[in-house]
Amino acid sequence: MKKKIMLNPITRFISISEKSIKLQLEEKIYDLKGEKVEKYFISFFKYYVSPISITDLMNFISENISLFVEKDFFQVIQTLSQYGIILWHIDSSQNKYLTSNVAFFDYTHSGNLKKFCKVLSEASKSTSMLLNCDVIDAPTDLNSISFNKYDIVLVLIWAWYPVYENVITTILASLAKSNAVVLPIVCNDNYFSIGPQVIDERTKQLAYFVLDQEKIRYSKFHYDNYYTSDVFFLSNLANELFELTKKIDGSVDSKSKTINRIITNNYFSGKLSNKKLIDL
Repeated sequence: MKKKIMLNPITRFISISEKSIKLQLEEKIYDLKGEKVEKYFISFFKYYVSPISITDLMNFISENISLFVEKDFFQVIQTLSQYGIILWHIDSSQNKYLTSNVAFFDYTHSGNLKKFCKVLSEASKSTSMLLNCDVIDAPTDLNSISFNKYDIVLVLIWAWYPVYENVITTILASLAKSNAVVLPIVCNDNYFSIGPQVIDERTKQLAYFVLDQEKIRYSKFHYDNYYTSDVFFLSNLANELFELTKKIDGSVDSKSKTINRIITNNYFSGKLSNKKLIDL
């Protein structure tokens, strides 16, 4: 099976032309110029799974491109890797896989998450992370679901309503693992948010308060589309799932952004934020 390469999950394309690529990486914007950038790379960079090394990246692209000028090829590689735009490094020095069992409770009725889970599964073949994902479409009877195996439960909704407080409360009470996490996700055509983590009664009440406050950022607009297929949303979600897996394992450093924080993005402003929560 051919190796794939993955865009850094926090990378966002702002604009693409034949001679330049404008990218946003966290809070920084990079403008990469030169016709070779588009010619050599754009067609490969929708979804990528991390290569083990820069050599793997170079080999992959050279196998897929029949004609290229070597000096241009190396220049673009160096530029993209220098800013962390292509290479998504996961420490694979340990001898074991970091594994988590993930449940997606999908109340958005989008039907896009199974493809996303397949991408996450593919990622495990070239990294040290293994995510076993189940997609459960709009479950109504939570008591019939066995929560014993799950480390992470995501509740995906298109807008925050009080009815989902009962959903999260029931899930939290049903989780068997002491370090399990419930992660509320709001995603519509105006806005998305990821988190904050719910692990106990305190964080649950804090999450309810914050999600209710955030609603003003999208409730004034008409929304009837669910952007669960948006690459920017999915890339941020994938990154957070991998970092949560590290946190749950505890043997490697985690850069999870939803511990007492919430990741938010408004599509109109185009600004991705990671807000620290004020405790109640």
